[in-house]
Amino acid sequence: MRPSASPGRRVRWLPSAGLSDPLLGADAPLLARAMDVAAHLVLPALTLILVTLAGTMRFQRGAMLEVLRLPYIVTARAKGVPEMRVTWRHAWRNAVFPMVTLLALWLPLLVTGSVFVEAVFAWPGLGSLAAAAAGNRDYPLLMGVAILAGGLLVGSSMVADLAYAALDPRVRLA
Repeated sequence: MRPSASPGRRVRWLPSAGLSDPLLGADAPLLARAMDVAAHLVLPALTLILVTLAGTMRFQRGAMLEVLRLPYIVTARAKGVPEMRVTWRHAWRNAVFPMVTLLALWLPLLVTGSVFVEAVFAWPGLGSLAAAAAGNRDYPLLMGVAILAGGLLVGSSMVADLAYAALDPRVRLA
C-alpha cells in the first residue's frame, strides 16, 4: 500500500525565501508586485509574531492576575458590579500599562533582532546588515546600525509615554 502523498510533492502556497519573485519584471502592474511582496512577507512576519506572542500573552496574563487581586477590584465585585465590567473597565485598564512599556521596548528588538528570521527567509534587513557588518569588521556601519537601534529605542519609549498620557488621565504632559 502506497502513502497518499509522495515525498517529492511540495505545497507551494507561500514563497519560502526572498523579498520578491525574480521572474516578476519591473513592468508588471503595481498591484501584482505589491501582492508578490505581501506573499513573501507572510512567513517571516508570522514567524516574528508567533515568537513574541507567547511571551506577550504570558506577561499580560500575569499583569491581569496581579490587578485582579487588588482591593478595589474585590470591592467592585462586593458591590455587585458585573464581572465583565470589573474585568474590562477596572482591571484591564490598569493591567495594560505594563504591556505598553513591553510593546514599546519590543519594537526595536523586532527591527534589529530579526537576524535569524532574515537569514532563514533570505530577506534583506537591518539585522542581516548588522550581522554582515560584524562579520566584515565594518565598524562604521555597525555603529550606524547601533545608533539607529538606539534611536528606535528612544522613539518607542516616547511613544509609550504618549500612550500612557492618552490612556491615563492622571498622567500629564508638561
